[in-house]
Amino acid sequence: MSRRALVAGSAALAASTLAPPARATAPDWDTVADRANGLEQLHGIVIAHAGETVLAEAFRGPALDRPVNVKSVSKTIVASVTGGGD
Repeated sequence: MSRRALVAGSAALAASTLAPPARATAPDWDTVADRANGLEQLHGIVIAHAGETVLAEAFRGPALDRPVNVKSVSKTIVASVTGGGD
């Protein structure tokens, strides 16, 4: 598995499994951040809900406001989410 696939897979996993399901009460974003921090290849996470940023944290690497060269990671994330690729 390539490093890009691992990083993208971690990001897709965080986006799909770390956020609690939609419900009437506010989610515990601290728990989400703690679980995301446990993913060694995940450098940061930003979650927006209803147009508002509800979680934004950088665990490793550059700060969230610093530009980063991601080298077309969106293609890898889409392939991971849709089951395409290897």
